[in-house]
Amino acid sequence: MDGAVHTHDSLPTTVVRVQPWRGLLWREWLAHRGVVIHALAAWLACAWVLLIFFHPGFIIAFGVIYAFVAGTVFGGADAAEGSEEFAFALPPTRSERYVARLAIGGGTVAGFCLLGVASIALDLPQRLWALVVETGFTEPFPVCEMPSLYLLAVAVPLAVYAFGFAIAAVAGSRGLVAVSWLFAGAAAGAVVGAGCIVEALLWQTVHGWAVAVVLLALAPLGLLLGYFGYVRKEGVSRPTPMQGRSSWWIVFLVLGVVLLLLFLMYFMVSGDRRPSVADDTPTRVSQPPVPVPRRAVEPERMPAPPPTVAEPPKGGGR
Repeated sequence: MDGAVHTHDSLPTTVVRVQPWRGLLWREWLAHRGVVIHALAAWLACAWVLLIFFHPGFIIAFGVIYAFVAGTVFGGADAAEGSEEFAFALPPTRSERYVARLAIGGGTVAGFCLLGVASIALDLPQRLWALVVETGFTEPFPVCEMPSLYLLAVAVPLAVYAFGFAIAAVAGSRGLVAVSWLFAGAAAGAVVGAGCIVEALLWQTVHGWAVAVVLLALAPLGLLLGYFGYVRKEGVSRPTPMQGRSSWWIVFLVLGVVLLLLFLMYFMVSGDRRPSVADDTPTRVSQPPVPVPRRAVEPERMPAPPPTVAEPPKGGGR
């Protein structure tokens, strides 16, 4: 009332900032819910209705395909649309945007893989079908001969998503965002292939446990590197026009990556299972059979016929 002008400098310096997590998560869901809903429908149909996913290898294939799409969509949506520079000017920080997108995409990938592995290992679809009907659908799944595939069914898709999300997030052009999934698949395939070779050299067999551990360790490392690159990158102000060249090379590369993954899966499932050198279990050496002399078998004697008694002549004489 004294006519004094109060400027912003007179406001308290400590301001409690409300974290916009709810708005960011809701925004990402509205923008990319179509991808999640279509993947959920396919997963429910194949895993719970038709029981097509009866082996962890199917979970790996489904998870890798979904990780290809989700990593590109959630990681580089703003850069592909050319609105990244405008998005950086909004109140939510880059760190909050990065974590929100990672939570939506990575959470769905982990959920699909974990629930898929649990449904196969515990025969959950059969138990659900057994409540209403007794058919072939209620028969348990065949036992997987390689238990490490259950862990690989979670580690491989998560690693592919982490690599693709990080590459798409730090991409500075629309073209790099479009092929980020390709680099992610190549990186994950290289890790799996190198891990199989190392396991074969060290343990004379491919068991897959070391490969899964390495993938689970490299996934957060890739996300951390992508985070540091994302918070320091220059926002893409307009979409970079795509080149008019043929895209057949992408198709051939995709087929190559898929064939490589299938070959590695076949190699891991039906690979050489020779005993390890460090195994303390004694190895039984097969010996040639020793010929056993056969006893002479006497021919079976037929019982003698009973003696016949001559009948006296009838009539008492001639």
